Amino acid sequence: MKLKRLVISATMSVGLVTMVGCGSTDPVHPDQDVTLQPGYGIAAVVFDTLDVLTTVTIKSPDNGTEVDVGSVGKGMNMYVYAVPAGSYCLTRFDTGFYRYHTNDQTHGVCFDVIAGKVAYSGNLAPRAYLEGVRTDQNYDWTGFEKVFKQDYPKLASLSIVTP
Repeated sequence: MKLKRLVISATMSVGLVTMVGCGSTDPVHPDQDVTLQPGYGIAAVVFDTLDVLTTVTIKSPDNGTEVDVGSVGKGMNMYVYAVPAGSYCLTRFDTGFYRYHTNDQTHGVCFDVIAGKVAYSGNLAPRAYLEGVRTDQNYDWTGFEKVFKQDYPKLASLSIVTP
């Protein structure tokens, strides 16, 4: 699995997190020291997309946290956030060809963040099929763990949880 590294420049902010009622938090940078607040874990969100995605949103029905990823480029991309523990579900994304939006946060593409641990979302793969748009959720544990530990060495000591 080959992941593109998240790059943030002064002129472009990618992967901002908006926490409803909690202010705003940026994504975790690969070289950043992170001290998790009590009740927080790490959400490692991986996208495998054939199209550029815009307006990407992940929400937690458990704690009201909303992660506004923003734009996701084609290919494999990882975004890492320190968020309150709870379930997180992909609720929205747009492309030049289609729009996906759901309010059903119990039967969608979801993953659980556990306090003090790293949660791997699986590879979220939005695709257009004859029957409509859906997002597959595929897991490559070995590939993810290798890339995560290489790109985020300061978080490598945390346990990675499985679904």
